[in-house]
Amino acid sequence: MQRVFKAWVPNVSGALSFNTLGSGSYPAQPVRANIGDHSSRFIICYQHRTLLDAVSKTLAKRNAIYGEFVCLCVGTSSDDPLCLDDTLRGRLFLFEFADDWKQDAKPMVDDAMQVLRQYPGYSVARTGSTLGNYFQGRYQDLLDNIPASCAFFVDFELERTGVVTLTMPDSIEHQISKSAPRLPTDQYDRSHMERIVCSQLFFFLKDICHNHQHHDPKSDTLVDIHEVNGDEKKWRSNVLRFLYRKVIECKRDFRPASYNSSLGVLIYAKSFRGISMREIGGGDDKFFIPPVVQDDLLETAIKAGFQNSSYKIEASDAVAGARISRYTAAWTLAVTVILLLSITPVKLSEPDLTLIHVGVLLVRYTLPCAAIAWVFYRFKHMDFGKKIDIADMWIARRSLLVLQALDQRTAGFILIGLGVASILGAILFLYFWYR
Repeated sequence: MQRVFKAWVPNVSGALSFNTLGSGSYPAQPVRANIGDHSSRFIICYQHRTLLDAVSKTLAKRNAIYGEFVCLCVGTSSDDPLCLDDTLRGRLFLFEFADDWKQDAKPMVDDAMQVLRQYPGYSVARTGSTLGNYFQGRYQDLLDNIPASCAFFVDFELERTGVVTLTMPDSIEHQISKSAPRLPTDQYDRSHMERIVCSQLFFFLKDICHNHQHHDPKSDTLVDIHEVNGDEKKWRSNVLRFLYRKVIECKRDFRPASYNSSLGVLIYAKSFRGISMREIGGGDDKFFIPPVVQDDLLETAIKAGFQNSSYKIEASDAVAGARISRYTAAWTLAVTVILLLSITPVKLSEPDLTLIHVGVLLVRYTLPCAAIAWVFYRFKHMDFGKKIDIADMWIARRSLLVLQALDQRTAGFILIGLGVASILGAILFLYFWYR
């Protein structure tokens, strides 16, 4: 029996452009061939991905690199602007990053992508031919031959509104690779695992055609798939619940960036509700899809929270800056007085050796002493009953802004360098202290 799942690719316009499919870069840059003419469009796109632990435990027992797989999308749609049925249809494949992909499927896919990229549209159009005539045979060969090399596949339909339908074929075990890991024999475990793998293929499709503008790309739980048995309203209601749950979750984080994410996800929720009202509501004003949420009031609350959070951070930064300025001025004054005393030709009748030793210590080890004083100050003013958030620290927040502007490798090298420098600094300080 076929299982059918539905989901939604988040978008604001309600009209996805298939021309950009494959342009996403999370979690890795995909390889794609996306070509269309006045009548049709063909898309081939694959990406290396790391699947969830639940999938890895079943499918990655023999995988030497622990859960890294390849996902492939092969699809076609009409590219005629006047065509009413312009749904993108095709298949999503899951491969082990092993011989089945490298030796069997990848050469076939790469060859088909090269042929598709070489489509001479301008010269073919003069003969009255189309892209469909040029590539349809090769496209059908992919659909017929690739399943024998994959570990799992599912048929999909992606509408311009972002609604995705995933259909599992019957007797999939007889069509996939003989070396592919087998799904559980227990009916409940099998059903659960089928849903997880279908979810991962949907996340792949979502990532290659959806730019993560309003949320962390790692938060795949923003939307998920839902099994349907003819009830359109139920799965759409579940999608809205997921979206509004994310809105509230971000709103309660009390940081400006989280408020922005909350507002962005709320826009997604409004967009999907509008799409659903048009598709199944039939223009009936009394028709609604739960949950019922006062979007306007929620949006006002989010904006008010954002302003309040921004004000608190600005005030905290101002206070921290003023405090640092005062301490710097006091420190400079103390060092200046000590230096003046050291060069003034005045003979003290009874010099205080302790004060002299302290002054010499402050002059010779200015930076380490300042660091120790800062640590003691933070320790004194620390609220041990409050949850510590590194983003609340003024210096940490400024440092994070710098690191976020860099790529992951560069930021990693900088953090490692700072750690090594701190250790060496501590060693040198102790060495000169006891010397």
